[in-house]
Amino acid sequence: TDRLGISLGIDREPIAPDPSWLHGLDADLEAALADLSPEQREAVLARVVDDAPYNQLALALNCSPETARSWVSRGLSNL
Repeated sequence: TDRLGISLGIDREPIAPDPSWLHGLDADLEAALADLSPEQREAVLARVVDDAPYNQLALALNCSPETARSWVSRGLSNL
């Protein structure tokens, strides 16, 4: 698992994001991330913070790589 507790392995089931890691971030960033959908938040953080490739992100989120890209793109736009 990475520092956010997200495992990007093939055998991983989708998880409900645990927002406890948000504590200590800038209040505006914390609020913006909390406003994202769980899928967008997990996708953005795994991609931006952990530099997860889209194919691994798709496996971890149980979606297609195109959907993973969409969640990242929309999540970043909403920030």
